[in-house]
Amino acid sequence: MAQLVRYVNSKGRSMDLSSNFTVRIKKKTAGFYNYEYTPDVTQLAMGVRVNRFTKGAAQYEMTIDFSGSREERAENLQAFFELADYDVAVNKPGRLYVGDQYADGFIVKSEVERYDDRYRTIGKKCTFYLPYPYWIEDRTIKYKAIDGQSSGGIEFPIGFPFDLGKTSRGKGTVNNTHYIPTSFLLTFYGPVVNPIITIGGNVYKVNTTVATGEYLEIDSINKTVRRKTSSGFVNEYNNREKSKSIFEPIQPGVNTLSWSSTFSFDLTLHQERSELKWT
Repeated sequence: MAQLVRYVNSKGRSMDLSSNFTVRIKKKTAGFYNYEYTPDVTQLAMGVRVNRFTKGAAQYEMTIDFSGSREERAENLQAFFELADYDVAVNKPGRLYVGDQYADGFIVKSEVERYDDRYRTIGKKCTFYLPYPYWIEDRTIKYKAIDGQSSGGIEFPIGFPFDLGKTSRGKGTVNNTHYIPTSFLLTFYGPVVNPIITIGGNVYKVNTTVATGEYLEIDSINKTVRRKTSSGFVNEYNNREKSKSIFEPIQPGVNTLSWSSTFSFDLTLHQERSELKWT
C-alpha cells in the first residue's frame, strides 16, 4: 500500500503530495534512503583511530508534479509555494510526512521542470533542507496517576497512536522497541511539585511547581525544559536536576520505571533513523 506523503508548514497548513493525480511527488527519486556520516579521526603511524562519527545537515532533491488544467496547476503551485515559503520567512521548519515518519526542514530551492510529452503537467524540483538530519517516528506512552489501585495497562491494536504504560503504584517499565538509544519528549501534568521519575536508573527531575491545568516538558532533542501556563511558556531550564543529564536518551529494550504515581505523565519516544524506513 502506498504511503501518504504530505507537507505541513510551521503554521499548521498542509498539502497532500501523493494521493491524487493533480499533485504527486516522485518519492523513489527523492533520495530519502540516502545518508552519510563523517568520521572524526586521529592520524596514527599506521592508519587512523576513529574517535566518533558526526553528521551534518541533510538535503533531498525531490520533484513534485502539478497536473490538471491551467487553473488547477496555478492554484496548487501557488498554494504549495506559500505554505513552504512561510517557513523560510519565519525561520521555523515545516514537516514532511511519509506515512508515520517525518523530517523537519525547509524548502530552500525550487526550479520549474517542463515535460515535452506532458503538456498538462509542470514539475517543481525542490531542495528540502534538514538541519536535523533524521527521519522520526513517534511512539507515545501514557502513564496515569494511581489512586491506590494497580493499573494493568491497556493494549491497543497495531497503529493506535499511543500505548498506556503498565504500572503498579510507583513502579513500571518503559519498553523501547527501537534499535538504538532514543530521544524523547517527557510531559508532566499538574498538579505536582518537583516532578521526578527514574527510567533505567537515570533521574529526570525539575525543581518547580506545576499547577493544575499546566504541564512541564523536557525535550531531549532541543535541550529545553519549559512549563506551559495559561499565559504561555516559562523557561525552567535552570531548575532542572543537574547531578545527571535529564536529556539522557532512553536505552533500547525494557527499562525499569519508578515515580510517586501521584501525577500523570507522557513519554514520547522519537525513534530516529538516518534513512526512511523500508516498507
